Amino acid sequence: MKHLKAIVLSCAMLLAVSAFAWQSPSGQDNKQNHSGMGQQSLDEHVKMVSEKLGLSEDQQAKAKAVLVEQQQQAAAIRNDSSLSQDEKREKMRSLRDATHAKIREMLNDDQKQKFDQMIQEMANHSKEGKSGDTPK
Repeated sequence: MKHLKAIVLSCAMLLAVSAFAWQSPSGQDNKQNHSGMGQQSLDEHVKMVSEKLGLSEDQQAKAKAVLVEQQQQAAAIRNDSSLSQDEKREKMRSLRDATHAKIREMLNDDQKQKFDQMIQEMANHSKEGKSGDTPK
């Protein structure tokens, strides 16, 4: 059960624009220079999310394109030295929300329900982490 939660949270983190860890500042391969939770390549994340949501090949290709675009925009935000940390955080939230909306548009009703559940679980996990609680 803990392994399943870890997989779900990993997928949700991808969809929640955790691009800070996914892409190195120089734009190198997204498997390099990661910190934190052992991130996987974008292709591996798309595959994992695809399995969770039951995405078709067409949906997978569209989702990957959305996520690649999101990574590029996130990198631009991170590298924009004219923005304060609060401004960067707000822009990243907006980017995350826009990414979620684009992905939801390509899902059927059943997939949307599963996607929403993944996002909710990620949000709950994030709140737990901020409060310092570690569920057992």
